[in-house]
Amino acid sequence: MDDGLGWPGNHDAGPETLRRATAFIEDNAHRDIGLADIAAAVFVTPRAVQYAFSRHADTTPLGYLRRVRLFHAHTDLVAATPHGASVITIAARWGFNHQGRFAAAYRAAYGVSPSATLRAGPDQTTESLQTEQPPPLTARAGIPGSGPP
Repeated sequence: MDDGLGWPGNHDAGPETLRRATAFIEDNAHRDIGLADIAAAVFVTPRAVQYAFSRHADTTPLGYLRRVRLFHAHTDLVAATPHGASVITIAARWGFNHQGRFAAAYRAAYGVSPSATLRAGPDQTTESLQTEQPPPLTARAGIPGSGPP
């Protein structure tokens, strides 16, 4: 169905779809989910989910999922002790099975390697680790009704 704007099913690609999709991703980031799972959870087509993220969040659903998982991996690395956890275990827990790609994405997001974060331990003695990074909820920014009541 064409809405005349060139966006099939344009009404399904709105802010409400984005809001439901981001909530599903945040609640299920620990699971092995993909685009089809996200779409099914919010009762729209996969393409509508892609359009919603593209139009309202300037990212993709799977890009947003990676950011959420990266944030959780970061949180786990900061909280872990160097002798009680490993970067590989924490990365795999959050769905990062390629260590090189995980390390590159982590460094790009946090400015330090995941192993440096783990070595710093829960005390966060490294200056660059003391700056708390907010969770990657930027997709919700600017969506009417998505903020606190």
